[in-house]
Amino acid sequence: MLSSADMERVLENLDRRLSRVEHILPSLATKEDLRSLATKEDLQSLATKEELRSLATKEELQALAPRVMTTGDRQIQRSN
Repeated sequence: MLSSADMERVLENLDRRLSRVEHILPSLATKEDLRSLATKEDLQSLATKEELRSLATKEELQALAPRVMTTGDRQIQRSN
């Protein structure tokens, strides 16, 4: 059995933890808040990870960027 000092320490720790939880609770989303977000069914119409693998990666696009000219770049070249 715990001594009264140990029991007091346990209760103080529990009280501190509960206070932290009570502090966080108001900022958490409620079910009503979440209803406006996408559902699983909504997300199924989007591309899967496997489908995205066939597209260019960020690194591949960055490697191509210096070689690609925008319409604005072409207009500047023509005017010079």
